[in-house]
Amino acid sequence: MRVGVLLSLGIMALADKHGRRRVLVTCLIASCAVTALGAASTGMIWLGTSQTFARALSTVVVILIAVVAAEEMPAGTRAFAVSVVTMTAALGAGLCVLNLVYVDTALGAWRIAYLVPLLAIYPCLRMARRLPETKRFESRRLRNATDTNLPVTDRINWHRFAMLAIGAFLWSLFLAPAAQFLNEFLRTERGFSGILIAVFVLATNTPGGIGIVIGGKLADKHGRRVIGAIGIAGGVLFTVISYLSWGWPLWLASVAAAVIGAIAIPALAVYGPELFPTSQRGTANGGLQVVAVAGSSLGLLTVGWLADRVGGIGQAMAIVAIAPALLVLVVLFWFPETARRELEDLNPADQAI
Repeated sequence: MRVGVLLSLGIMALADKHGRRRVLVTCLIASCAVTALGAASTGMIWLGTSQTFARALSTVVVILIAVVAAEEMPAGTRAFAVSVVTMTAALGAGLCVLNLVYVDTALGAWRIAYLVPLLAIYPCLRMARRLPETKRFESRRLRNATDTNLPVTDRINWHRFAMLAIGAFLWSLFLAPAAQFLNEFLRTERGFSGILIAVFVLATNTPGGIGIVIGGKLADKHGRRVIGAIGIAGGVLFTVISYLSWGWPLWLASVAAAVIGAIAIPALAVYGPELFPTSQRGTANGGLQVVAVAGSSLGLLTVGWLADRVGGIGQAMAIVAIAPALLVLVVLFWFPETARRELEDLNPADQAI
């Protein structure tokens, strides 16, 4: 399913050409419909194919929402805007865990989970009528129409792309296995039942919403780099502790990891939309997502391989924590400070918009 990110890259390029609104609405509705196809699957090929396309479409939705938030919000509130969007997305993702309550109650009950997104289509259609195009994209399109000497697209700053790609790779190398192996870890190494896993995930991850909002506020006030580095370091430390703990320390460390780690999310997530011009913002962020997925895949393979050789998932997670440790240094000494600066100041190609 991770191969679908390549499709999302192509779709993101369309958002730079035809507008954020049109692509966002189309992908939002299509992702709900395509996900529902999984309920009718007769085998892994059908299920895998349908969800590959669904994942690609939903990836575009996530990226474009962040782009729209960055383009529309004032310079001093971009990280906070991203934090609010991230928090609501995390709430939706957390509710998906409730599917564990009924999926093993009857043969075929798992199909219900794939039908749930259909409930979102009507609200999306209502929203589409009131969703405007971003002012920056409209200004860019108008500028292209009136100035024939202006290039249709600006060049991507490859130095910035490489910087953010390295950061995304290192972060995903740890974050993906930390999330994906959690259910297996709780079930096989800590003896949790399906219902207890659902309770654990909701109870320990929900407080992370506090960290996301606080992180957005702090990143706008005190800067992206310091807040991002603190969030990464604290979140990773307590995540490793949770994977090496039993009983109530496991629960407490997981809560601390969720709250502190969440502080870094808005500080880092806003860099992608901020550091590229309007005409390349979607494509560049789609490319960064491809790199992040590569890091996720490598992280999953590495932890899976290490877990069989070092004594368990917890020990494997402690080893791959080297990646975010390096990321802290990258953020502090390589990333630029973008807080309270207009997008046009960060991207000279947009200054005439």
